[in-house]
Amino acid sequence: MKKFKFKSLNSVFGLTLASILFILLGLVLLLWPDLAGRIVCYALGALILIFAVTRIVSFFTDKKVYFIFNFDIVVGIIALGLAVFLLLKPEFVMSILPFILGIFLIFSGILDFQKSLLLRDYGNTRWKSSLVLACIKFAFGVVLTIIPFLIVSTFIRLIGIGLIYNGLSELWIVSRWPKEASGDIT
Repeated sequence: MKKFKFKSLNSVFGLTLASILFILLGLVLLLWPDLAGRIVCYALGALILIFAVTRIVSFFTDKKVYFIFNFDIVVGIIALGLAVFLLLKPEFVMSILPFILGIFLIFSGILDFQKSLLLRDYGNTRWKSSLVLACIKFAFGVVLTIIPFLIVSTFIRLIGIGLIYNGLSELWIVSRWPKEASGDIT
């Protein structure tokens, strides 16, 4: 059996912490879908607005890059438009959020599929359970992208369930990694 070596313990801690945060966010979305959706839109809009302002200011203040190659103003204006849209139209954003999360879960499922195959290659006998979890996550993402006509609060609850499932499956996969380390996985 091949052995694993994480580049640092932070990678296991980081994955575990991210999984727990996914579960907590999923619970909030499941229990308070309308409020949570608006809060997410406003928070994301505020973050993108801050990013947009920094890019626009950077365009006018950073003279280290030749003007023709500096795209900060374009990125800043696009981000500014997105931020304003998020802040002014949270209902519309909430209606497309399930589709966006579906795409995220599809890609995350594909990555977990790859991780499962790595577990198999390293001789972990429980790689099949990780593969099943990855396939379920992928299927859940496909469902979210195919049936966007459900009520938004139902979708937000489904997103919550998807995030809870994502966090739990990530915790399961991380718990399968061997405790001792001597080979290199990444």
